[in-house]
Amino acid sequence: MLFLAIWSGGCSATKLTDVLTTDQETLQRIRAMNLLEHNAALAPIESQIAKQKIADEETERLMEVDTKALAIRMVEVFRANNVFKKIERISPKDNSQKALIKESRSKKATLLMRVTLKKARVYSLGGNDAALGNTAMWLMLGIPSLWGADISYGVEIVAEVSFLDVASSPDFATLLHSYEYTFKGEGGMNYLERSGSLAVIVMPPQYCPDDLDKVKETVLPLAQEQFTLKLAEQTKKELGRERVSEPR
Repeated sequence: MLFLAIWSGGCSATKLTDVLTTDQETLQRIRAMNLLEHNAALAPIESQIAKQKIADEETERLMEVDTKALAIRMVEVFRANNVFKKIERISPKDNSQKALIKESRSKKATLLMRVTLKKARVYSLGGNDAALGNTAMWLMLGIPSLWGADISYGVEIVAEVSFLDVASSPDFATLLHSYEYTFKGEGGMNYLERSGSLAVIVMPPQYCPDDLDKVKETVLPLAQEQFTLKLAEQTKKELGRERVSEPR
């Protein structure tokens, strides 16, 4: 019996919540990368997530992202990790590109940063290696292994990022660089994190109905944090390769 309990716990897959947790080594690596000598203005983040379609509601959910809260956090993360010499949010009444450029210049920015969320979703991958041990425990001991991360899920956020040079000319702004960034993480979740079904009384946890909305609520804050941090890293890499104009 003890062997089964140890086996069930030992076979547990890497947890998605652990995958979405920042380690100090990653933070140190990002902070050690070269500072970009620019003053950046972050435009209001746009979202096209609601326009996306998913193939199966049973295995996939779109994630609603609070773009204003994400922009606030993005500025905090970019500052903490020394991405730009300076970065601040702008929010003119008119959200046209002309108004954004004008507002950027009034803030003495050299770059206008625009972010558009193309996709944000959570999806189920089904059972993993921990499922067998959990089933054996349930069948032989009648004990549901509620702590084993026996069902795997993934989270994906895709964004289009662009930078406009607003300092080199007072008359126009040129597109300095743009790229599409995809953040993706996958890992297991235990029964208590993914479901609340009483069916666990009569069947092994991995066969019980899952609540993808519950999974989404658990992983969305963590996924947004990791997405923002990795976006900071990718921005340093992308603009570090570009020959950008010197700030005025």
